[in-house]
Amino acid sequence: MRPQTLQSSLFRPLFQVGISLGIARERLLEAVGVDEALLARPDVRVPYAALQRVWTLLVEVGGSEPLAVRLAQALEPTHVGLVGYVLVNSPDLRTSLQRYCRIHALLDPRTTWRVLQLPGMMRVELELDQIG
Repeated sequence: MRPQTLQSSLFRPLFQVGISLGIARERLLEAVGVDEALLARPDVRVPYAALQRVWTLLVEVGGSEPLAVRLAQALEPTHVGLVGYVLVNSPDLRTSLQRYCRIHALLDPRTTWRVLQLPGMMRVELELDQIG
């Protein structure tokens, strides 16, 4: 059975992206459905459905810059623990993204990240499992 909860720390960079898009922190918290004090604790697990609601909100609001770029700018090594240090010590962006995709499958098997090499560019795709 797939996990129904996620580490609360996974929401920190998503909140930073949301705030950079002009989404009020209160609206992001409402999407998560967890009190801010609880969300700040590293030992708290958040329902998977909250991740879907936050990503839906981010996509709806969007912006001129791709969400993946905003997310990359918001990520800090501490957001994903030891994994973050593996990423920042990668030799290049492509390797870092590929490593993140592999490792993230262990952190959250309900989401699938893909790095696609296209002529003259890379594309990062995210697929969320549907609940229900």
